[in-house]
Amino acid sequence: MKVWTEMAASDGDFALAAGGKYAVLASVSKNFSLLQVENYLAGHGFSVDYAWEYGDTVRPGGGPIDSWLASLPADATDNHRWVYGEVTRTGGPTTIGAKAPWPFSFYTIAHAFSAVEVPDAAAAGPLPAPEAAAQAPAVPAPLAALPAVSATSAASTPPAWYAARALGAFALVSVATIAAAMWWDRRLGLAWA
Repeated sequence: MKVWTEMAASDGDFALAAGGKYAVLASVSKNFSLLQVENYLAGHGFSVDYAWEYGDTVRPGGGPIDSWLASLPADATDNHRWVYGEVTRTGGPTTIGAKAPWPFSFYTIAHAFSAVEVPDAAAAGPLPAPEAAAQAPAVPAPLAALPAVSATSAASTPPAWYAARALGAFALVSVATIAAAMWWDRRLGLAWA
């Protein structure tokens, strides 16, 4: 029988093996739809088996995982909500950061799980309570048997925010360059014409 066990980050990253099955509860910016998150994962070597966001109904008869999700309080992080996903790594081995790289804040992983094989008689431990995003949760005992997986279709096109991020970076660099040029011109006594 396979159960979810909580993973610990190493140097702020979670190591993911090719072919591994993983589940993540993350605080994700409301600026990105659940479909955008699914599409991003599908385009980066993951098969999305199940995706849920706070406010959605959970799988009927989904077991302890879905009961846990249904009991979560709202995410206290400004402009974020809880997103839970179950994925299979279809690409090669990789890592994923526990937090989005600075200066971005579009996600923070609260809990990451991997599916591991245990004897059928293994007792399932309690599901963890959602911690504050900055706190590292304690590693619980093996959680619950893997719930049934629903088929989801996720296109492999990159999310629209890729273009927005590139445009934002270009605008920031442009403004900084113009401001620096104006400062140096004033310092040197030159005038903008």
